[in-house]
Amino acid sequence: MRGINSNQSTVCSHSEKESESPGESFDCDSRQNDFELDSVLELSFAEDLKSRERESHIGNDGIFLRQGKEMKMNSISSSSEFGNLKKDQVQLAQDRKNCGENMIEEPSSSSPIEQESLHNTVQNKADSFTTLVKPGKNWRRSLRSMAVLQVSSADPDLARAWEHLKQFQANYKRKTIGLRVSVIPPDISKKIQEMRYIREELHNQSGLQVTFLNSHGTDQDLSLVVDTRERVLYMCSQVEPLPLTECFTESRLACCKKIGEGVYGEVFMTCLNLTSLEDATVLKIMPIEGDFDVNGEPQKKFDEIMSEIITSRKLSNLRNSDQSKNWTENFVHMLNCWCIQGRYHQDLLQLWDQYHEEKGSENDRPDVFPDEQLYIVLEFGHCGSDLESYIFNNARDAKAVFLQIAYSLAVAEQQCEFEHRDLHWGNILVASTRQSKFSFKVDSETYTLKTHGLKATVIDFTLSRLKTKHCVVYNNLALDPSLFTAEGDYQFEIYRQIKKANENEWETFTPYTNVLWLHYLLDKMLTECYYKNSKSKIHTKHRAELAQLKEMMLGYESATHFVLSRELEYIP
Repeated sequence: MRGINSNQSTVCSHSEKESESPGESFDCDSRQNDFELDSVLELSFAEDLKSRERESHIGNDGIFLRQGKEMKMNSISSSSEFGNLKKDQVQLAQDRKNCGENMIEEPSSSSPIEQESLHNTVQNKADSFTTLVKPGKNWRRSLRSMAVLQVSSADPDLARAWEHLKQFQANYKRKTIGLRVSVIPPDISKKIQEMRYIREELHNQSGLQVTFLNSHGTDQDLSLVVDTRERVLYMCSQVEPLPLTECFTESRLACCKKIGEGVYGEVFMTCLNLTSLEDATVLKIMPIEGDFDVNGEPQKKFDEIMSEIITSRKLSNLRNSDQSKNWTENFVHMLNCWCIQGRYHQDLLQLWDQYHEEKGSENDRPDVFPDEQLYIVLEFGHCGSDLESYIFNNARDAKAVFLQIAYSLAVAEQQCEFEHRDLHWGNILVASTRQSKFSFKVDSETYTLKTHGLKATVIDFTLSRLKTKHCVVYNNLALDPSLFTAEGDYQFEIYRQIKKANENEWETFTPYTNVLWLHYLLDKMLTECYYKNSKSKIHTKHRAELAQLKEMMLGYESATHFVLSRELEYIP
């Protein structure tokens, strides 16, 4: 997810029953292992969590609107439930959608002081609305725009102010998407109630006791508290930020192109072999610590970006052969990280312009950064295209991708009490592979899945929660109530159901959240994914198996529970 403003927290914890695990190596130039990582994490202290906002909004009678390719009922919907959705609600949502997609905005000519005043007025009013928005990675940007549209009918001056504040190009238009109606499975809420007791039992069994370290150092000697900037530099194997040209060298720029973006920054790909993407890498560059907004959002701080580095490294290390109990290679492979400084290179700006001309960018052109601007650059292996845009041959291939995701989540649950918490179809990448089978090790048991020529990779851990030997890394979403107000896709209902499952306690391990996302992915594969051979017998057979999995999924307690049940019983 992009543009979340809640606080990512690194919380030190100490367990009475601490299990020893073999050291993990990190496949990058730093070659740091988990012992070094844990040493860094032990020095982290928690932010003051007493300021948590308790936001109690939970859905609206379980009914929601969702955008898709066609108007049709979800397979779990009943005619009686569908009848509860009034026609005028559907029409209102359609009108809002059409209005939003046809909106063209003009550059601002206001003074900086006037812009700031208008921005505050618009944002305060916009954040108070619940509206139909575009799902996927850019939903937050859509949420704020659509909220302002609701204000505009009663306050045209405010609408004009919003148009001047945003700096979009006049010739950029979003592609239109159809609207369809669906109903939340009625058994989700019932299962959530049951999971409350299971979650408490799991928490007690883990022996996890969290000690929050405050800024006064009462729980730990002040001499051990290190500045977050120093910790991030340490994880990058640096003492000081490097010049931007140290990362984006001439040889790298010669084979580089922009392939994506988010409110966090830009994504570039480097590929030495133009005929194959096997050796391609992806560079995610994120401006940090600046005192001005970028792409409509405040820049991240060192403590926020540190959490992403920790989580990405920990999950990437699950592919290492010395993982004796839990192993998978289906989390994105983190190759390196840098802290760099300087203006954007002219070649990178040209690549940004080329992307904007071809696809239309919603980001600010990155020529706004000064010489002293800091960035974090994360380098990952290239993992293909996202599930939303991928075209499968048939449902058998989709099921192979789903099972890889489920088994990988089970591995991470066992190794580091992992919850993804944002596993929409934009955060699943799919690529071709020559491997015929993938192996997964869950609690020392090895399981094998057929690939059918595809490999699934899980990415983007901005909202994720995991535990290391000494620390719990999580995102305190209680501080971001707007996350739970969006409408327009099953994705947004999942956020509300997660909040209901963990009772708004985001530090606690609640593996049922992974089950909710698996159910969401099955829904997407059945209703919105693309298939070349949708009339073949193989597709029909495996689509029925996906539907059967979807019907059963909410009955599991975790991804691990699903995997073990599938291996012990005959489940397709």
